[in-house]
Amino acid sequence: MVEALLVLAKTVIAGLGAALAALALNYTLLRAQENQRVVIALLGPVGEETFKTGLALLGGASLAGSHMIFGLAEGWWELAGRRRAAGRARLKPALAALAGHSLFGVVGAWAYVHSDQALIAWAASLFTHLLWNQLVLVLHHFSNNKT
Repeated sequence: MVEALLVLAKTVIAGLGAALAALALNYTLLRAQENQRVVIALLGPVGEETFKTGLALLGGASLAGSHMIFGLAEGWWELAGRRRAAGRARLKPALAALAGHSLFGVVGAWAYVHSDQALIAWAASLFTHLLWNQLVLVLHHFSNNKT
């Protein structure tokens, strides 16, 4: 029981620590980079997956769990940052954040269990994250360009 609580605490700390580190990195990258799509589609995910996977594995936390905590934090940020939006306009990005980051964590954890290699876990999470972001950007483009 104590061991499980310790892993849970480590997981929450890893997930929130990764979220704070990614927030700082993404903020810096978005201010420095003129092409925000490059940050959103490539640079941000590299940093996020490095923080989530690295902190979880270095801290003895749950890899999938740290991703889920990160997704909860990002979802909360989406809800808090969209105060003027109503209903679904606030909820959709928050749920997408939770679902996406949870998916990245499950993929990374699966890769880690089957390879016992941190780099492979990171790469699997990153690849999934990059595909997810491309899908989101395409869907966003089509939903904003309805005829």
